[in-house]
Amino acid sequence: MNIKRKKRIKFRVSVMVMTTLLAAQIPCFAAAQSDPPVRSEVAAKYKWDLSEIYKTRAAFEADLKKVETEITPKLLGYKGKLNSVDSFKAFKALDEQAGRIIFNAYVYAYMSADLNASDSNATEMTQIAETAYNNYLEATAFVSPELSKMSDSDFDKLYKADALKDYKRFLETTKMSRAHILSESEETIISKFGDVLGAPSTMFSKITLGDYKTPVITDSKGKKIELTDAKYSQILESGDRALRQKAFEAVTNSYKEQINALATNYATQVKADVL
Repeated sequence: MNIKRKKRIKFRVSVMVMTTLLAAQIPCFAAAQSDPPVRSEVAAKYKWDLSEIYKTRAAFEADLKKVETEITPKLLGYKGKLNSVDSFKAFKALDEQAGRIIFNAYVYAYMSADLNASDSNATEMTQIAETAYNNYLEATAFVSPELSKMSDSDFDKLYKADALKDYKRFLETTKMSRAHILSESEETIISKFGDVLGAPSTMFSKITLGDYKTPVITDSKGKKIELTDAKYSQILESGDRALRQKAFEAVTNSYKEQINALATNYATQVKADVL
C-alpha cells in the first residue's frame, strides 16, 4: 500500500507538470510556425515560479528536516494508541501536516529537475525528497497493521465517531482491506525498498532526457531542424509526409542508441512491479 501511495504522488506531480506545460505552450507556440523559443527567451509569466513553493534549497531541506525531527517522532508516539478517537484524530492531523510538506517537496524537487535533466543539484533534491518520503513511510508502517488487528468494536467506534467524519473514507478503505494488510515488520520491509523500487523511473528520465541526444534533420529546403519535443510534435502534425517520416526515424534511431540501457531498465521495472 505504501508503494501505491508513492506512485499516486508521482502521478499527481506528473499531471501537474503536464498541465503546466500545456497551459504554457498555448500562448507561446499556438500561432508560431518557426522553432519554439528556448527557455531564456520566454517571458517570465509563462515560466514556473517554484519560489512560490520554496525560495531556496535551504528552505526545502529545512521543511523536510522538520518532518524528520519534529513531526515523525510525534507520529511514532501514537503507536498502540490509535483505538482512541482523540488519539486517532490527533495522529491524522500530524500525518496530514507531514503529507503536505512531503508533497510540496516532491513537486519542488521534480519540477526543478524537469527544467534540466542534467542539473545535478535538482537531481540531488529529488533523491532527498525520495529518502524523506521513504523514511516517513517506514516510521508510519505501524498504522495499517494496527488498524487491521483492532477489535471490531474499537474500529467501529472510530468509524462512527462524528469527530472523525473527515476520515470516514480512509476508514472505509482500511476496513475493506483489513484482511490483506501485512504485518508491521512486513510493511516496514516494503517501505525500506521504496528508493530501490522507484529507481527505474528515475533512471528512465535520466536516460531519455539527460543522456538522449536530440537529433537534427534537414527539410526539403535544406534547413536544419533540431528535433526538440515541441518541434517534433509540430512536425508530426504537418502536411509534409516525407518530413514526418524523416523526423520519426531520426528520433527512433536516437532512442536506439540507448536500447540496452532502456531494455535493462524496463526489465528492472517489471521485476519491481511483480515484487
